[in-house]
Amino acid sequence: MKTIANSEDIDALWDYMDPFGSELRFDAALSQLHLKSQSLLYAELLTQKARAIGLQQQYERAISLLDEAKQLIGDHYDISLVRYYLELGRVYNSSRQEGAYQCFHNSFSLAIELKEDFYAIDAAHMLAIVTKHEESLEWNLKAIEIAEESIHPRAKNWLGSLYNNTAWTYFFSENYDMAYTIFQKSKLWYAEKKLRNEEFIAEWSLARTLRAQGHLQQALLAQLSLLQQRQNENFPEDGYISEEIGEILFLLGREDEARPHFFHAFTLLSNDVWIQQNEKDRLMRLEQLSNGNPNSQKEEYE
Repeated sequence: MKTIANSEDIDALWDYMDPFGSELRFDAALSQLHLKSQSLLYAELLTQKARAIGLQQQYERAISLLDEAKQLIGDHYDISLVRYYLELGRVYNSSRQEGAYQCFHNSFSLAIELKEDFYAIDAAHMLAIVTKHEESLEWNLKAIEIAEESIHPRAKNWLGSLYNNTAWTYFFSENYDMAYTIFQKSKLWYAEKKLRNEEFIAEWSLARTLRAQGHLQQALLAQLSLLQQRQNENFPEDGYISEEIGEILFLLGREDEARPHFFHAFTLLSNDVWIQQNEKDRLMRLEQLSNGNPNSQKEEYE
């Protein structure tokens, strides 16, 4: 394993799709460090191990590890403290405990003071997640401002996801024109970076916005085109595309055509752990629509 010398080395150990594997890599990295002479770097690594544990929904264990990191940090004001507050806030938010907002705000303020743009953006984007409406939008826009003006490439790499998050904030406030404009920026950014899957997600979002604007035929053509592009490029099937095609056909009064798309969406999304845990009503509705249940007239998610 490469010698761990700074925050970028720590972040390179992450695989967010595999938090357990990430935890093991953090353990291996911790074993390389000298606790007394590298206490702040050790503490910073502990914050990331805690995040990996939190992603496994082991919240008490994660908080215990963060307490250990805070004892090592003591009165020092450096990047380890920025990341301590970030990860404590994430654990509080994921476990639905109070205190997440203040943690993220502490992290943001300290990151700005230390000119750590990358982590200031991370904290701002988390503040946008835990707030609502106008305040959420303000934090998203602040994060974009920092990323666009930063001289650090890592900070600029936030822009794709920030454009996406900001567009959805506009979307849910029913400002569909602004949402569409920002989703276009997201698509262009991902295209320039040659991140094809993320570009597809932006295209899906643009089509979803067309549906919200009432442009049903355009939305349908866009989703069908996206479906074909993914097939041509050997990308895996996407239940969200099938769901959207079903929704649009349903709104157009073409219920019989919509039904197999709803069934396919239900089949695929039933295997999505996040959907299973957080949107059971959505799955139930898809199942009902795939069976032609006439009582499922109203879209109940978003």
